[in-house]
Amino acid sequence: MKRVEIIDSLRGIAILVMLLFHGSYYWESELSIRDFNNILQNPSATIAMIFGKFAGIFALISGMVYGYIALYKREIKNKSTDSIIKSIIYSGLWIMVISKIHVIFFNHSHVGDPIHPYPTGPEYHTLITGSIATGTIQIPSRYLIFYRSTALFMIGVSVIWTGVLLALLMRNDGHTHYSRNFGIAGLIGTIIILATQPMKVYIRPIWVNALIQDKPLLAFFLGLLVGDPFPFFPFAGYATYGMMFGMAFFVEVRQFYVSLIAGISGMSYLGIGIYLYILRGYTKITDVNEMPEIELNFIQIGMMILFCAIIYNVHYFRETNPVRKLFLSSFLRRFGVMTLTIFMYEPLVGTIIKVILLDPIFVNWSSNLVLVVLYSLFLILLWNRILIIWEGHNFVGSWEWLNARILAYISGTPTTRLNIRDNLHYTDMELEATTR
Repeated sequence: MKRVEIIDSLRGIAILVMLLFHGSYYWESELSIRDFNNILQNPSATIAMIFGKFAGIFALISGMVYGYIALYKREIKNKSTDSIIKSIIYSGLWIMVISKIHVIFFNHSHVGDPIHPYPTGPEYHTLITGSIATGTIQIPSRYLIFYRSTALFMIGVSVIWTGVLLALLMRNDGHTHYSRNFGIAGLIGTIIILATQPMKVYIRPIWVNALIQDKPLLAFFLGLLVGDPFPFFPFAGYATYGMMFGMAFFVEVRQFYVSLIAGISGMSYLGIGIYLYILRGYTKITDVNEMPEIELNFIQIGMMILFCAIIYNVHYFRETNPVRKLFLSSFLRRFGVMTLTIFMYEPLVGTIIKVILLDPIFVNWSSNLVLVVLYSLFLILLWNRILIIWEGHNFVGSWEWLNARILAYISGTPTTRLNIRDNLHYTDMELEATTR
């Protein structure tokens, strides 16, 4: 069983999109709410917002990875279902712990909260990145640590959800009932996505009220379900669809069937989302940090499903195919295998360069959106160079390297996951090289 390298490529594309649009954090805009809303009436601005809030793709990728890994370990390595599910859930919990480290020390500063929305709400800072950005020591707030769900925290929740769902599907050798499992997963994923808007309308106000009345337990648990900006609804649905793609990769479902089903579902979501956008109007700037509205939710998952269908087909292209070579390029996969490290340190690196080098020389440069976009492109090139240099040392010290050491310690057995450079370049490495 060969390593599914195209998933590394998909993850690399996602992190590159994130790097590009995270440049908005360096934009020191003085626009009013009215100015922002006027800009958002432009379709191109709406498209930018759709891609700027595309972090849900990481939930889908997480489901894809663990859907594949679960079947591989059960059918090829003959591991017990209990051990597989425990491993997946522990991985999700560990990602959630890492997300809190990210929130406390490294993440970007954020403006606004559910009570006082962006762009006029309070500004929240992390200890290291926030202190560098402001020039004063910043202590992360309780809201930032406990009540706001970041993309990384959402990934951890998605991994745990995938483990729970797989545990139900794989009971009593249920992993062999492929058609049934695809049907159940598809139904559950659709229910979660369709339930998101009612949850936002009826449950999210209860969460906001819990924050106002300072009810910490209620605010925390409801925040997991409907909090801003990355709650269980709808992103667990994204992970469920991703799990279906992961199972399809393992079973090697015919491309025709994947293209047909994904094409119909993806185009349906996309078409309905566009219709609702035309009917309901553009997203207002004050809603930018909220869990997604129904039209944005549908448009995004529709686009993700269609793109994953393309990725699935590219996986089966001949090795000489130029499109396949492009998707499997070292440039994309290098970003893909180091996604977590980039995610953790991107805010810190970008802020240090801005504050120490750019701001003293080019005063007010960050108020110009064009210059901010150029800075985002520069950071992508910088990270590419950092990764190339780091690769020469097998990425020792990265979060991926650290995770591999921790997993090896817990399991008591060596793991080839530490050979990140080999996993990147040797295309015939077995999946065991990254999942043992």
